[in-house]
Amino acid sequence: MSLLGKVYLLVSLILLALGLVWTIVTLGANTGWVEVVLYLPAADLSPSLVRRRFEVHSAALMAGWVVTAALLAVAAIRAPFRIRSAAIAQRRTRELEREVLETPHLAPATGGRGRAAGPRGPSQRHAPAGDARRVGPEHGGDASVAGLADEARRRRWVSELLAIVAAALAGGGIGAALAWWRLAPRREAIERLARRGHVIHELAEGDVENVAEELERIAEVEPNDATVFLALAALDRRRGRVERAKALHRTVLASAELAPELRVAGLVGLGRDLLAQGNEQAAVGALTRAISLAPRSVATLESLAQALEQAGAWERAAAAWERHEKLAPARRRRQSRIGRGHAVAGQALAALHEGDPFKARKLVERALELAPDSGHVWTARARVAAAAGAREEALEAWQRAWELAPAGAQVLTAEAWSWAMEEGAQDELLERMQASLRTANASSLVAALAERVARRDPDQAALALARVASRSPAAALGLIRLRLAQGPRDATLDASVRDAAMKDITPPMLVCRQCAAPMARFGFRCSCGAWDSAVAVEDLGPRRGHEPGRSRP
Repeated sequence: MSLLGKVYLLVSLILLALGLVWTIVTLGANTGWVEVVLYLPAADLSPSLVRRRFEVHSAALMAGWVVTAALLAVAAIRAPFRIRSAAIAQRRTRELEREVLETPHLAPATGGRGRAAGPRGPSQRHAPAGDARRVGPEHGGDASVAGLADEARRRRWVSELLAIVAAALAGGGIGAALAWWRLAPRREAIERLARRGHVIHELAEGDVENVAEELERIAEVEPNDATVFLALAALDRRRGRVERAKALHRTVLASAELAPELRVAGLVGLGRDLLAQGNEQAAVGALTRAISLAPRSVATLESLAQALEQAGAWERAAAAWERHEKLAPARRRRQSRIGRGHAVAGQALAALHEGDPFKARKLVERALELAPDSGHVWTARARVAAAAGAREEALEAWQRAWELAPAGAQVLTAEAWSWAMEEGAQDELLERMQASLRTANASSLVAALAERVARRDPDQAALALARVASRSPAAALGLIRLRLAQGPRDATLDASVRDAAMKDITPPMLVCRQCAAPMARFGFRCSCGAWDSAVAVEDLGPRRGHEPGRSRP
């Protein structure tokens, strides 16, 4: 082989090796399954074809194409060598034909017994016995040479065909081996993904108990998977098993080989567990450590801000929400601004408690800019204005507060009435209550306002209570009491009704609109961290303007 042929062969082998490495990496990156449709003969031998669908792994499908491309590449690499071998064989055949034609033939026999045969030529003298047929009569040598050439070509083509078949079988074996090598270790991973998909489906359906059982089974099979234990801990906290959730989080955090992102998730989960137990200081410590490991984590910043709010560290909470607003995506920045508004409102109330009404006034104005539709912020504004002696501002703020937080209307109207009695502003406050009562639809707000407005305008209070009496026991009881208190008693109200009107009724049950957790008493902030989320259960029915029994257009 010439030097050029050696260089060509070396470069070709290097390219094949690089192609093999590329093939292994590419097959390893393709882990999905694809659907293949085949038309197959029917089982009843009918002339029609049946359409069948099969799931094929993408790596195995690509391996077939790679084997085909490899065979074509090998054939292309061998093409120059085959051309050169054919040329050499043709040249040698021609040389042999020329040598045979130039060799003198044997002289014919004399026919006499006593005559000796003439001398043999040099070629005949040294020719082997087996090749004597090649030096036969005239033109006999040409036919022999042609036959030998045809036989050599036939043998060469047979050997090449066998080589191609062997290469195809070897490529198919290599492809099958690669597919098995990639698929066999991942079969368990595919099964794990199937189990996790089942868990996600059950979680979406709200079947928390089955999700917990499935996670426990996965944890037994995969004890080294920290994500399973983190998910199980979060689910335990949701089910009220906070101590077990804390133990799981601390077990995960005790691992020295835990990935940084999983350590951050474990610290955040532990901080939320501590918040659920009311241990705000420890929660702040865990979340601060998580922030130090992931300073740009939006979820961690949100948990830290909520922990600081629950701990009463309003200034640090406002700073955390401000940082959250800078890092959060555009669709969540409004939530960050509202959270910062609540924190600033908390700062204003803290300044008012410390005896600095000027600072409190500036802070509450800033809070209103950040969260203009918050009952908590308007309540802070009313308290700051009342402390500063701003009567009109306080009246407007109280009205906005009970309209934006109807679930706490009973508490807010009582506080506003106490302030009005001290300031002698009962008439102005009653006018505000009457204005709100005309458009109110929340049963808790109507019941609280009607109790005060009935002293001035019982008819308006009765109309408002009748509007919501069908869904609110408190409003129905207030309406009965109001009718009993008006003039002569209605003959239609029997003694049992009057006895029922004298009894106290249980206040409406309050729940969090965000997490649906029950609230023992009204508060602007739920334990889940949501602000202004308290709502009466009886107000979770039809929307405003929709009467029960009437279909929506």
